[in-house]
Amino acid sequence: MKRLRAGFSLLEALVSLALMSILLGVVASLMRDSSILMRQADNDQLAGIQSALDSVARDLRAAYKINQCDSAAVEVVKIDPADTARLPNPLPTPAGTFKLHGAAASITVRYYVDADTLRCKTTFSDGSEDDLEATAGISGFDAQKIHPGLVELSASSQDTSSNPVKVVSLRTLVVLHLPPQVMP
Repeated sequence: MKRLRAGFSLLEALVSLALMSILLGVVASLMRDSSILMRQADNDQLAGIQSALDSVARDLRAAYKINQCDSAAVEVVKIDPADTARLPNPLPTPAGTFKLHGAAASITVRYYVDADTLRCKTTFSDGSEDDLEATAGISGFDAQKIHPGLVELSASSQDTSSNPVKVVSLRTLVVLHLPPQVMP
């Protein structure tokens, strides 16, 4: 009489477990590598967006007049830092008595998005202009006046090569240290 064999032998079970563990190890390694690459790509995008927001916030804080602050652009007027006559004589006294020194030259700085690039257009007092790329890869930019002296900036970037399209965005609040008459 022939005996029927049911199930696996111990050796067959060990071989299949070894093959399965090797396969799972390879899959886990590939997943870890792809998540590291995705995290690095996100960090690069975030660094570019943060750099853009920092530039705009720095110019907002340095402004003595804000001409425009909306989703189309941020335009500020500030004292030309290269101008030697920019300090009033005598210096202003108590808060709220700020007046622009007559001899100080001013510049107008305008930030706007054009073709997925945040651009910075600077107009000098002599009428000359510089239109430079501030940060590439910025597809959306918005500035909202929340309260006099408080502006919310937001910028976003799209990765259209991924499926689905991935959007990375950042927001920051900018506290302006300006006299009330400066912020319309």
